[in-house]
Amino acid sequence: MRQRLTGLFAVILSGAAASAAPRPSAADSGRLRDLLVLIESAEQQGAMDAAAELERMGPSIGPALVETLKTRPGCQVQWVTSGVLARLHLEPALVDTTLMQIARGTCRASSVRDVDLQQHAAFTVIDQARGIALMMELLRGDDLPGRRRAALAFDGLTERLAPAHPRAIAATPEILAATEAALSLLRDVVMSKAPQQIRCLSYEAIDQARRLPYEAVRARATTLLDKVRVDCDSRAGFVESAGWTDKPRREGLEEIIARLDSQSPPLASRTSSVLLAAGDEVVPLLQKRLRHTDKCRGLALVAGILASRNVADANVEAAFVRVLAGKCEGREPFDLKLAQGVASAFVSRADGVAKVTAILGDRDLSVRRRGAEAFALLFERLGSGEHAEPGAAVDPALVVAARAALAPLVTLATTERDRQARCQAVAALLRAQQSVHDALRADAAAATLGRTLRCVGPPAP
Repeated sequence: MRQRLTGLFAVILSGAAASAAPRPSAADSGRLRDLLVLIESAEQQGAMDAAAELERMGPSIGPALVETLKTRPGCQVQWVTSGVLARLHLEPALVDTTLMQIARGTCRASSVRDVDLQQHAAFTVIDQARGIALMMELLRGDDLPGRRRAALAFDGLTERLAPAHPRAIAATPEILAATEAALSLLRDVVMSKAPQQIRCLSYEAIDQARRLPYEAVRARATTLLDKVRVDCDSRAGFVESAGWTDKPRREGLEEIIARLDSQSPPLASRTSSVLLAAGDEVVPLLQKRLRHTDKCRGLALVAGILASRNVADANVEAAFVRVLAGKCEGREPFDLKLAQGVASAFVSRADGVAKVTAILGDRDLSVRRRGAEAFALLFERLGSGEHAEPGAAVDPALVVAARAALAPLVTLATTERDRQARCQAVAALLRAQQSVHDALRADAAAATLGRTLRCVGPPAP
């Protein structure tokens, strides 16, 4: 099975040379900080451009890249940063360890792209004996995405061991010994009750090994598949637990998606991860669910899965707005946590800030609380504290929208009787007064002039 790498993945794996722009003698700290933000961009071209510019800055940025790997666990940041270090020929041991960790799945995955990066890391490390050992560990494990990732990597291994392959793996004695040792495990998976996709990928890996020009590997693969018959014509399924089967019927998939309405955080996280890794056939079922559930939990989770799969659908945005405004059923702590996550995500873009501004005067206390907390987070990012974002990385339209929220926040900070909501509004305003953006700082000072901003006791009637 041939894998084609595109976009960000291709640039980082290929090690393509950066353009011949002059390399500065020392990295400009402000620009470096901006670029280390941009490599996490959801827009692949922006992330690729930032990676290329980081490379042009040269080895002097090595300490900053190492610090980024230590402090930012997102899969894309880890992948891009380790790629830049590799092309600068810095910290080879750290780069290798990082790729192994991404392949293991320990980086923070929040989108389909992140799941893809974990898979590409697995394809990358499979050309080492220790990478083969890691994939064997994952294949034996209980984590379904990890098992699928390992099966795909083994399929790629026995394909790339063919000398004529364009990305052929060097058939060193160590690699051949590790491959031969993995064949027995692959055969066990083929004969197990694992999901069909994993079983069929394992079968394909052994079958490809039977045609390799290495006697020991070829003989072992031939022996292991003697009289083994596997039906791999049907499309494989993705989920093994919580009611999913190897060949799930449409009705079964719909039932599993419906369970997101009431699942606990650990189970919801597992189900969401599986749906992220599932095939395109699950997308219309998720879209249908958005139209049929009134549960805040289900709306937030299903919309989040679709958003992470980069599905452009007005119903996704509508679902998030319902959760934000509390126009759905569910007030348990997990529901409220999901709704707060939606509010925090909304204040990262200008049109979202306007939506959160609209809920500051809502009749529902929990809705007002989440709006005030989201703005406290926003103004911290627009300020000068440790969580602040570089000014160059902030959309000017977002700052304009934030300035429009100041008046409602002053009202909330001076009239709200609930201490939690009031204190979040006060925190937001105080942070706005310290913003690095001149217009926002001036507006915040003017809006709060002569106002008493306090968190102790109820506000004056």
